[in-house]
Amino acid sequence: MQNRPNTLDSAYRSLIDRLRTVRRQWRWLIFAEGLLKSICLLAITLTGTLLLLEANFQLWHAAAALWIGVAVLLVAAGSAIYGVVRLFVLPMLRKLTDARVAARMETAELDTENRVLSAVQLWGTLSDNRFGYASEFVEQLVLQASRDVESVKPRGVFSAEIQRIQRSAGAAIGGVGLLVLTYLLLPVSLTGFAQTFQTLPSTLQAEQAVIETLVQITDVQPGTVHIERGESVAVRAQIKAPHGAAVQLYYRVGADDETETDATWQTLPMDRDGTAYTAHLENIMRPLQYYVSVQGITSDRYQVRLRNAPHLMRFQYRLHYPAYTGVEPQTLPENVGDLQALFGTEVLFTAESNKPLETASLAFEESGDVALAVARGAETDVAKEGARAGSGSLMHGSFLAQESGNYRILMTDVDGFTNRNPIHRTLTVLQDAAPEVAIVAPDRDTLLDDAMRINLEIAATDDYGIQALELVYRVESEG
Repeated sequence: MQNRPNTLDSAYRSLIDRLRTVRRQWRWLIFAEGLLKSICLLAITLTGTLLLLEANFQLWHAAAALWIGVAVLLVAAGSAIYGVVRLFVLPMLRKLTDARVAARMETAELDTENRVLSAVQLWGTLSDNRFGYASEFVEQLVLQASRDVESVKPRGVFSAEIQRIQRSAGAAIGGVGLLVLTYLLLPVSLTGFAQTFQTLPSTLQAEQAVIETLVQITDVQPGTVHIERGESVAVRAQIKAPHGAAVQLYYRVGADDETETDATWQTLPMDRDGTAYTAHLENIMRPLQYYVSVQGITSDRYQVRLRNAPHLMRFQYRLHYPAYTGVEPQTLPENVGDLQALFGTEVLFTAESNKPLETASLAFEESGDVALAVARGAETDVAKEGARAGSGSLMHGSFLAQESGNYRILMTDVDGFTNRNPIHRTLTVLQDAAPEVAIVAPDRDTLLDDAMRINLEIAATDDYGIQALELVYRVESEG
């Protein structure tokens, strides 16, 4: 009996410790739920604000449209603050007493029959017994409640809160996803929101100045670019401007480093495509400067510079026939690209381009490409044979004639340009065969005198050519 008060105090402390552990878990769940709800609210509010500001921006030709945008910002900010206070701040300030935690546990754990809550509320009666409860009853209630809370699982107690957190997480992800989608579809809207918030006008007289600060020209493509002569350039710019505002592309002939100053700027209207505006500069034959302008706001100035495509200045082939033919090597005339060669002939190719090259090759349709060695200002076989080495590149390479087919000469210069529409040329490989021999003279059954010398003409023909051979044969009489 003497150990009973100590046992009772220990049981009550254990009960209170368990309740406070549950209270900390409850507090974290309230924090998580409020945070997720606030994120969802802020994302949806910001998305709606961006859409409203974008729609209102298109109506800036109206006098009060700017003030409507300011009102939208103020209402959105007030709504966001109210929502965060209501969903996050107030729940976190809610006081969670031991009795309230016990009542929450009793709600989830129906088999405790309110013993936990009663034990917390009646513990104080053991000293003054102001309600007239028997002390033995209260002591047994505390001991039983201490045992009851040991079996309580927090997940069962807070199953409703966990479900709400899961729903809030899904809503937060959806809200953030909607905000990201809005930004991707309206890439300049977020910047416009920030600038609008920073430039709240104090008077209507500042309206036009604020409008000018909010007109945006961003991401002008392709910027400064190098193209081949005769190509076209598509200019595209992301622009935030009032609905119906005229967007113009200004361009003139000449580059920044040219001395020409009399070229006038010409205009080209840009067509709207969502938040982007586009225009095309066709068939450019000279360097250009260009920029984009809307309502007096201009972009940076960009250049369209020209690069000539690489082409052949000259090329030449030299044929080294197989050794068994006994035929001397043959150099073909310059710029003759259609070849006929005996099977196994080594074909040497040399050429000169009009500009420095990065790579070059002979591209055969029926077989693999033949890479060519490229040299600029170097001593090569072409230079040795009298090539006019200038600012271009010298090329050389070789291959064995083994298969007939079509081929092209491909080149890529140091700027990355290639020769467009190279000419298709042909290689015809002749297959060798045993020659056919025929005696041309003298005729058959010719009568000869003693010691008469005769000339025999023999024609030898193969698939590669015809050669006439002459034999001198002496016939001596046996007498």
